[in-house]
Amino acid sequence: MYVQAYISSTQIEGKMHRVLHSPDEFRKMQFGLKYPAAFYGLFFISMCLLNAQNYDCQVLLQDKDITNTDWASLEPCLGVANSEGISVNTSENVWRLIKIAFDGVENVPAEVYGKIRLVLPAISVMELSNISMTRVEIVEAFGGVHTLSNDTSNGFNDEQMQLIASKVRYEWLGKGPDTYSEYDLISMGEIVCHLNESDIERMHADAFKAAAERIGGIESCPQIQLQAYAKLAMRKDAFGEVKNWSKIDVSIIGNIVNGLTQSELAVIDENKLKLNHFYVQKHKKNGKGRNGKGISTASNSNQTGVNKSNSRKAE
Repeated sequence: MYVQAYISSTQIEGKMHRVLHSPDEFRKMQFGLKYPAAFYGLFFISMCLLNAQNYDCQVLLQDKDITNTDWASLEPCLGVANSEGISVNTSENVWRLIKIAFDGVENVPAEVYGKIRLVLPAISVMELSNISMTRVEIVEAFGGVHTLSNDTSNGFNDEQMQLIASKVRYEWLGKGPDTYSEYDLISMGEIVCHLNESDIERMHADAFKAAAERIGGIESCPQIQLQAYAKLAMRKDAFGEVKNWSKIDVSIIGNIVNGLTQSELAVIDENKLKLNHFYVQKHKKNGKGRNGKGISTASNSNQTGVNKSNSRKAE
């Protein structure tokens, strides 16, 4: 025997009180309460398991006593390996475990490099010399380290970068400076800033123009390469003469604007230059503008968009 409630929605003293009409409605209410609770219970359990997995991965990736492992054990932990907080010691150990899993550097598949980008700087120069740069997946991986990290110091040193650029120049199948397409230049990432001046001179100006925003966004590009790209930018098939550059052009080329000479910069309106983040940052650091005057805080705010281009000139 069960108890049934037979009252409906009625207004009592200005308030609405809802009651059950039948055992079926009571069961519906139980259903409505039970399943959300089960959902949140499963969510809580999954989060606990995820945290436990992350902890297990950290233990695994930091364990320097492991002498035998496989790719199936390592792959689920690569999310931890690609976190910005990974230490140099952990990176070195992850690379050691990768070599164990594949029985040597020469056997590591091309697609694996793209999954361990923040670990790649732990590879020694000697080992880098044994890694083939014939495939685009590997080129993208080694050129894209800084795209995963805001810390530009967390990457290859000069010796490593020079070797990588040299290997890409000579080993990338069917590719060369005079055949690089827009997509090739974008795929190379930071590597484009370590090619020789002669390599940059041989590039097609139209391909460079299409990839200029990506190339100009590389903060760590050496001055010699910036100067070479600035010359390339002034070609007819790229952006043309500096005096004709629009606000958009000046903004797009990014750091490349710092490769221009003082006389070339002089023909660009200061308000256009203030829209270029890299120009403002360089001259703010130096404490001087194009004419030897300071760059104001107001001009720095112009970097967020063209709409602020009418801010007052720096004093």
